[in-house]
Amino acid sequence: MNRLLTSTLLCLSLLTVTPLAVASEATTEVPKSLLQQIRELLGLVQPVAAGGSRGSRTQVCLISPRLVPRSDTAVVSVPSPTIITSEPVNELRLERDGQLLWRSVASSTAPVAARTPWPIAPLQPGSTVELVVRPRGASGGDLARIKLKVAAQDVLQANAAVIKKLSLNPQAWPSAFQSALAKGDQSLAVALLSSDVIPIDQKAQIQQTIQEASCK
Repeated sequence: MNRLLTSTLLCLSLLTVTPLAVASEATTEVPKSLLQQIRELLGLVQPVAAGGSRGSRTQVCLISPRLVPRSDTAVVSVPSPTIITSEPVNELRLERDGQLLWRSVASSTAPVAARTPWPIAPLQPGSTVELVVRPRGASGGDLARIKLKVAAQDVLQANAAVIKKLSLNPQAWPSAFQSALAKGDQSLAVALLSSDVIPIDQKAQIQQTIQEASCK
């Protein structure tokens, strides 16, 4: 009898808690307006042709840092930008004046990940670095070369301060992202999208949107 009563109370408890849990989970959904703004921002991204092999039409979709429309130059607005491509690649390189700074090459079983934390020392204001990308399945000569142009010191410092502040309060990330867009600062908006300060309960949905919206 006691066992039956305990089971009945447990069932009633589950029925009472479940709707609340579902409601709580629903509050973590990213607003459609925010997702739409992300799609609109990344819808401007254009693929970069990987030259080298005669007749090759291989392309690279660089999501972060932000590419200047219809060019092979990307604007870097934070000292240590995350490198994000739309899919894994065969090779990533960083060069300056023809000198190799860093390199990552796919193995026989695993490509270079589509998301790579900045692998060298933070970039200096006004400097330039070349990002070299070889897409998955491309031959050794099919390389996309993208010039990374670093912003001025005051811009780097201001944006680094924004990201540091968000690391202490990730829930303020959506308003910071929308504020960057409202000011026309698309480079900062992309830096915020590629940062680690997105609220953890929204990160998966936002990252999925980033991958789906770019170079389409």
